[in-house]
Amino acid sequence: KGGQALMPVAIQCGQDARTNPMFLRPTPGNTAAFWSWQMAKNVVQAADFNYHEMFVHLGRTHLVSEAFSVATQRCLAPSHPLHVLLVPHFEGDIWINLLAAITILSPGTFGDIIEGPPLKAMQSGAVQDRRAFDFYAGMPAEDFRARGVDDSAGLPEYPYRDDALLLWNAISQWVQDYIALYYRSDNDVINDQELRAWTQELINKGQVMGFKPITSVAQLNSVISMVIFTASAQHAAVNFPQQSVMTYPPLSAAVSRTPPPTQTSGATQADWSRQLPGTLVTFAQYNFLQVLGGVHYRPLGDYRHNRFPYAPVLTDPRVAPALQRFKASLAQIESTIQARNTTRSHPYPYLLPSLIPTSTNI
Repeated sequence: KGGQALMPVAIQCGQDARTNPMFLRPTPGNTAAFWSWQMAKNVVQAADFNYHEMFVHLGRTHLVSEAFSVATQRCLAPSHPLHVLLVPHFEGDIWINLLAAITILSPGTFGDIIEGPPLKAMQSGAVQDRRAFDFYAGMPAEDFRARGVDDSAGLPEYPYRDDALLLWNAISQWVQDYIALYYRSDNDVINDQELRAWTQELINKGQVMGFKPITSVAQLNSVISMVIFTASAQHAAVNFPQQSVMTYPPLSAAVSRTPPPTQTSGATQADWSRQLPGTLVTFAQYNFLQVLGGVHYRPLGDYRHNRFPYAPVLTDPRVAPALQRFKASLAQIESTIQARNTTRSHPYPYLLPSLIPTSTNI
């Protein structure tokens, strides 16, 4: 838009061009094509909604974090420095995933009601996508590069990219400072038998694609940074827009009550309205996503137990200076994002550090 952001200009609602014509963004005076274009956009939104919920949200945050949570509890002693650092970032993840299986992905529950695909297709699709998610390729800089959105000159307005990189850098520095207290050399990493067992657990049983033996301090920094980023910032980025962006079906719905349009002009507002979900689905979508997008709790950088008297988790006194630097970085990022939001076409609050929970707990 205005040379700053991505703008859709054409939509084809199916793969076969013989039966799926190309819908072009209508010019302001082309009223005959307006509602046909709106119907084509609904099809895109429905596809994006389902892809987002099952793959980007469930598979690549909840289920990825679960694999690391299980491996950490199985392979790292409670006194192991990585166990101490990581466990707060797994708080509630396994429980919320179990709850999702019961209340979202069971017959007649929210996912079954508001999502488009058959329930079994959603379940198997989420598993397949989770197993296909490449851990190293999913790191922010690599992901942006692979998708061709890393160039801020070519795509100036991409708030998720710009804010996520701030958080990635802050988390990476925090992890680097923390790990340096316990791993002085690459040999310390290689000779850590518990870390080796953790890695093998994630490769063999966790089935984390692309995961490999960790042989250097630098590699360990990247791995732990990605684990923390996924459980905190990445989950916040894909979870909390559900409340403000995805609760209103005319803007974003996972189902369409009519087939995709086949005529590029001539549709009416009544035709568009018939696409939208019915009353039950509308209320279910609104209520469900209001809950998922409305729960904020202990923010990133707050390493305390969740039971009274909420004692600090990181008790090694050597960690305190690094943690204070991390908190200072998060405070600076908060100010930077708030300033950015004053000039953006739409404010993007989802990666404000004060709104990022420590773990995937909702």
